[in-house]
Amino acid sequence: MRIGFRLRPRSHCSLGWLPKTSALAGYAARPIRVGDRVHTFTGALTDLAHDGWTPPPLPDNVVPQTHCHEYATFKGHRPADLLRRLGVHRVDEAEGCCGPAGNFGFETQHYDTSVAVADLALTPRLHRLDGRPVIADGFSCATQIDHLTGDQDTHALHLAELLDPNPGAQSTAHLLDRSQLP
Repeated sequence: MRIGFRLRPRSHCSLGWLPKTSALAGYAARPIRVGDRVHTFTGALTDLAHDGWTPPPLPDNVVPQTHCHEYATFKGHRPADLLRRLGVHRVDEAEGCCGPAGNFGFETQHYDTSVAVADLALTPRLHRLDGRPVIADGFSCATQIDHLTGDQDTHALHLAELLDPNPGAQSTAHLLDRSQLP
């Protein structure tokens, strides 16, 4: 398998490499060529699934929280869509913003607003988890989930953690053609 793009595990980390961002900053063609090859983790897996990749067994029922950057910038590569494509039968997506808007929602003067936004979609899903895993690839989303649950047993997982719950137990290095990576 050859992977001919650069992978950024957090969607907000990818924004600076996108062609339109590079153009706004006045960069020349080289960053734009790089930007065309940058994908989020979800986007990369979507491409791999399209090419026939199948994941290890997944839970039948999950609650994903899509990061706002993925809604706004990486349309068509939402974790919920990918999870359905990979065979998860019930995907109970918390559609909408989780609340923090980066650091803004964790500042004392904005925290109540952050929680009120989360109460529109995310919090109701968290109250109905019943042991289902919560997927949140965005750092702000994962942190907000930890704040809202206050439960030591409920933590948001990155999609990579759902796919490989025992990292290090088995090497996956053989899946990558390292000649394509920097």
